[in-house]
Amino acid sequence: MTTLAIPKLITAEEFAIMPDCDDARFELVNGEVIELPPSPMPSHGVPQSNATIALGVFALPRRLGAALTEVGFLISRNPDTVRIPDVAFVSADKLPGERPPDGYFLFAPDIAVEVITRSDSPSA
Repeated sequence: MTTLAIPKLITAEEFAIMPDCDDARFELVNGEVIELPPSPMPSHGVPQSNATIALGVFALPRRLGAALTEVGFLISRNPDTVRIPDVAFVSADKLPGERPPDGYFLFAPDIAVEVITRSDSPSA
């Protein structure tokens, strides 16, 4: 008789307390932890910074919202999905006042930017 190992789905709360792994990035997709390729290279960092700056320079003086980098958004429950875009924009009406939340934002960003480099696969 063969026994199949069925992976345990985890919650966003369990995902949030996972230990950090050097040079590894993860997202939670339908309760499963997905490893993303590391991206410490300038080919990723430069466009990520440029997108953040462009969004921020436009939005901040107009008080439209905030440009954020690599912040978690809990976008669905049961099973949970936490996406962490390279750059995100959240409109002012969704921001929780002076202090950011201790956990993930409980909504999808208004704009999400993913920087794709030559080392990225289309499925990442």
